[in-house]
Amino acid sequence: MARILKHTLFVRPAKMGSYSSGWGIDLKFVIAGAIPSGSQVVCGFRKPDGSEWMTITIDVDEQGEDDMVACRGTALDDDLLLSETGDFTFDLRLVSELEGVDDTLLTGTLPVVSVEGGSRPDFAPRVDWLLALGTVGVDVRGDSDAPKLEARAWMGGDVDTYQVGAYLFYEGKKIRSSEVRGEAEVEGWGDQMTTAAGGPLAKCFSVTFPTVRGWMNGGYGDSDSWHLLSANPGTYEIKLTREKKLDRVLRFRIGADGRMEWTGPVLRRADGGLDMRCPVEIKGKSDGAFDAAWAEANAFYGNPGEESDLDLAVMYEAFPGLASGEAEGEGLSEEVTELRDRVSSKATNIVSWYADDMEKGGSDSGFLTNCDMVVMYVDEAVKLLDELGAKAGDVTVEVGGEESSIDDVRSRLLDLAEKAKGWKETAENAANDVLAPYRALLANDKLRIFEEHPANDYRYYTSRKKVIETPEELAEAKSWYFEGTDNQGYVNERWTVRGWTFDDDGVIVNEHDESGFGTNAPGSAFP
Repeated sequence: MARILKHTLFVRPAKMGSYSSGWGIDLKFVIAGAIPSGSQVVCGFRKPDGSEWMTITIDVDEQGEDDMVACRGTALDDDLLLSETGDFTFDLRLVSELEGVDDTLLTGTLPVVSVEGGSRPDFAPRVDWLLALGTVGVDVRGDSDAPKLEARAWMGGDVDTYQVGAYLFYEGKKIRSSEVRGEAEVEGWGDQMTTAAGGPLAKCFSVTFPTVRGWMNGGYGDSDSWHLLSANPGTYEIKLTREKKLDRVLRFRIGADGRMEWTGPVLRRADGGLDMRCPVEIKGKSDGAFDAAWAEANAFYGNPGEESDLDLAVMYEAFPGLASGEAEGEGLSEEVTELRDRVSSKATNIVSWYADDMEKGGSDSGFLTNCDMVVMYVDEAVKLLDELGAKAGDVTVEVGGEESSIDDVRSRLLDLAEKAKGWKETAENAANDVLAPYRALLANDKLRIFEEHPANDYRYYTSRKKVIETPEELAEAKSWYFEGTDNQGYVNERWTVRGWTFDDDGVIVNEHDESGFGTNAPGSAFP
């Protein structure tokens, strides 16, 4: 049966050129499974008010149950372009008049917002959900006898390959570095997520460790320097930096049998490779705003959650060690044993990654993001615990090397989630206390813009580039401005200034957009 691989679906607003004032659709996805003869994928899009907007039709050829096909469609005709924002719903249907098929493959929602785009309006999809995605695996497609360790992760904003560093840690000790030739390779992976005009929003990076192999069958001339995962069980961390600052951490474990432990669904790539979904810890503020709760609820265009395309054992078909489940010896079914291993791995990861932080507390953005992740991961783990209890009854679960009952593990995890919620509430209350004096003095458009650009995150200017420093100054200022840059670091770098002039009631009476070459805007750009 045909299905869309959700992790391959990307839908975004697009323009024919940067000077267009409206936007259309660009989408791509992969269909796996049987497709009947004479088929088309009919992609219907609706406006936020529910009215029909456009239909994109993509021809696809007949294929078998084990086959995949990549699809792409665009609609940029002038008579279809919009300048609206909001939640645009869509459905993707597989239709074959020849064989009488009309099956809905997927329905979703594309949230579109307006963004600063210089002299022309620009539009962007929300990408929060991408920023928490990552995968880890070994490249059996490249070499099944000695597959390289590889990982992928998304980063938000304008970031290029040369700015990203990759490092592998084993049991807390760094063993590979992209700063050493031949130890780690970083490259952009696949299409990136951009605004309608092509402005950068998020980019996926692929990391390969050429001298870290999952296992080795036979002899290799350069293997003396290799680190074999199969011979070194324990905890691994892949740390990614952005301009030398820690930005992402991906963690996984190699079990006593020399295999990767389950961290998430196993996914088929369009190129035939395999990836295993891996939790990503976001560090720092380089991504900009990130709403973990929204990301969890709206991932994959309103279709949160993923299921494995294949069993993890497929990645290990050429592995020379034990067959799956060979040494269990506890009378549990293979399904229950795998479920218990998943629960153990997820609970161990949550405790080892977050327990100390939840005890210490904090208020920076990285810690608060971790609080959101704790709540999300605990919710996932508790559902798995409940499923395990229903299927296996009173079994124990190993967490951090210690066996515990299902009830004890659930209680421990829920306690962590409650602490995370408490720290988040404390931080939100503190932030509201800081912003309250501003909100008390602002109204109408001024208040709306302030809520979108809170003073603890944005620098406000008024005329002649004077920095606004107090609530009273912000309320009294007739004009507000924000300064930014385009093409940062390039020879054609440009400064940008966007601003508004208000009447005495805080209502916008004029808008201001200006840009020029250079790194900093002159005072004359702030009239």
